[in-house]
Amino acid sequence: MRLFMCATVAHGLFASSGRYFARSASKAEPVQVELQHVEGVYRAPTGLQIGTPGQRIPALFDTGSFDTLAFSRRCIADCEYQTDPGESFSPDKSESYDGVRSGDLKNKTLQAQTSTQLIELTFGQGSCVCLPAFDRVQVVGEQEQVTAEHSMILEGVWAEPSLGSILDLRVTAVVGLGKTADPDDKLAPARLAPSLLEKLDVDVFSMCYGPGEDAGYLLLNDPFVNPGAPHDGILEARVVGHEHWGVSVKGIEMGGEDIGCGDGCVAIVDSGTTLILLPPRMADRVLKQVEKLGVKSDCSNADLLPNLNFDIEGFSGTFRLSISPQAYMMRLQSQIPGEKVEDAIESALGSSALEQCMPMVAADDTMTEYGPMLILGHPAFTEYVVSFTPKPKPHHSILFQKAHQIPGTSCLDREAKGHAMVRTSDSAEFRRVRRSAIRLPPPGKSLHKKI
Repeated sequence: MRLFMCATVAHGLFASSGRYFARSASKAEPVQVELQHVEGVYRAPTGLQIGTPGQRIPALFDTGSFDTLAFSRRCIADCEYQTDPGESFSPDKSESYDGVRSGDLKNKTLQAQTSTQLIELTFGQGSCVCLPAFDRVQVVGEQEQVTAEHSMILEGVWAEPSLGSILDLRVTAVVGLGKTADPDDKLAPARLAPSLLEKLDVDVFSMCYGPGEDAGYLLLNDPFVNPGAPHDGILEARVVGHEHWGVSVKGIEMGGEDIGCGDGCVAIVDSGTTLILLPPRMADRVLKQVEKLGVKSDCSNADLLPNLNFDIEGFSGTFRLSISPQAYMMRLQSQIPGEKVEDAIESALGSSALEQCMPMVAADDTMTEYGPMLILGHPAFTEYVVSFTPKPKPHHSILFQKAHQIPGTSCLDREAKGHAMVRTSDSAEFRRVRRSAIRLPPPGKSLHKKI
């Protein structure tokens, strides 16, 4: 059996208002999917269907990865998924499944009988082994849906026990919404097949996460976004790099202190990573600012912290992304007795039996050709509606607009006034995150990474 690392897998796992855009001329119908917040994970319980007839698979939508991964009811080893087996993908029940039809993948001669190669995907929390296949894939919204016929899927047939924490949250699929291929970019990595975004012919999509325990939303074919002609309050950055949704960072500031990136950094905008990742010295400066305030364990005074500001290179100069403490602080849940917490998480956040109020910031020392690498995870999607343009016209871009953050309403609300994040001492407005559900990048084998 030959296993190889899939080089196109990115950071998170399974790991934005002058809210008035000019309506675009997109022909495709918009599809809005609600993302339920469950202990730090945003899942779409009914937003993904695979096969004919369609099987509903609870999914995460991840801008940091590229493939459609669906865990299967069949496996090649002891696959004791901690979820309801009925929520896993069953290829034998799909009339449109085009792949290895085998009722028993434990057959040691499977590889000799087929030309299929198993693929190993590595995430921050562990690895899984997949069979590449093709099937009908649908993204199902509240009113509309879009369909990709004969779209590539990776059928998860084995997973390390360390991935059990995400499966415990009833998530059995990851839909990659990573940067699409640019035909003019000769350095872009080769992909196994067109991505789901390409198959669905999506011009632009937007994502945001609600404050506290509120839901998030994904909007495919966002009709209110007009890349290249943003209105007041819309911040547009050109994507840098060859593989990921990356933007150029020219500086970071917090409470009047220079945090870093004066010589340039690159930030990957990743909906599948829970935290903001910064180089160690920069992360340490942020943590010291939080420690200086003496934040209470229930976050009741965390609103007194300063904003965390990122200076981003736009098409016509530098603009500032300002992330408030309501977006970058979390109520980290106490560790459950017997709960398995990965070493990477304990290294980043420590271990504790008590609930803590902590910044959603951790250290990572990855270097790229554009300078140190940052990751803007969930906090960026809480403060902003983030829009992505899969089709380069002529360049890929990412647009940011302040999200509507009134509790109990949609962060995508286009008509709302007073949309900015409201500073509050109500600790319920700070997101509760389960320690074992935190999504981090896979550990790098090198300090230099191409993006």
